Amino acid sequence: MTSTAAYRPVRLGRWLVGLIVVTFVASKLFSTIGTFPESLNIGLAAPISDARGWLISNQRNHWLYGVLLDPFADSIEWAIELLAAVLKWIPWYGYVAWAGLGLWWVRGRVAGVIGALAVLYFGVVGVWTDGLDTLALMSVSVVIAIAIGVPIGVASSRNPRVERATRLALDAMQTMPGFVYLIPFTLLFGFGLVPALIATLLFSLPPIARATDLGIRGLSTGVVEAADMFGATERQTLTKVRLPLARPAILVGVNQSINFCAEHGL
Repeated sequence: MTSTAAYRPVRLGRWLVGLIVVTFVASKLFSTIGTFPESLNIGLAAPISDARGWLISNQRNHWLYGVLLDPFADSIEWAIELLAAVLKWIPWYGYVAWAGLGLWWVRGRVAGVIGALAVLYFGVVGVWTDGLDTLALMSVSVVIAIAIGVPIGVASSRNPRVERATRLALDAMQTMPGFVYLIPFTLLFGFGLVPALIATLLFSLPPIARATDLGIRGLSTGVVEAADMFGATERQTLTKVRLPLARPAILVGVNQSINFCAEHGL
């Protein structure tokens, strides 16, 4: 055992030296090949640039904006601004008291004190108004994520084809960085609340969809079969058996969506 453990650093050092040598030799050999071959260029730069120019020049006069995109953006901005106004109407000490007393009731005295000080911190450093605006954006994003994610999770749990398609989409949504989402939606809606909400929504949607799917799939077949034996319809089984029993998993998904909103919120 001792000799084997002593040999591991030597073997690791040999691997590192070999990797350095191979990297150096490869850099010398392939540096003479030249730049990327033009024959492999499929020419997407020009169409993308043309589409970008068209979007910028037609943001105010094309029918697509007047019929679809502008009403959508206005409704999203109205919801965020309305919630922000309601949050700002509540006195600052109300948030401090609610956070402190709520955590005290749930987690104890120390957690209550820490929660009250954490909320008070935003006002002390001068970002209270910005914090409430961010809270409004996060809240609307979470509500929309729940409204979209739960049906997606239900559909994917009931249909394998939907599950395969949504799995690929959800994996891509969680993999891409935030600025990748901001680029196209900024071209469509300009800078503002809507691109930020969409980018935040795309991060917070996968957890609730996956949790709903896993929660329904993990239910005992005996409970569902009992509901079928008593003559429950598919809708009754879903609303009165599947979703209530899967509620703990769905709540975990909601919690994760909130965390993703706070972590990736733009």
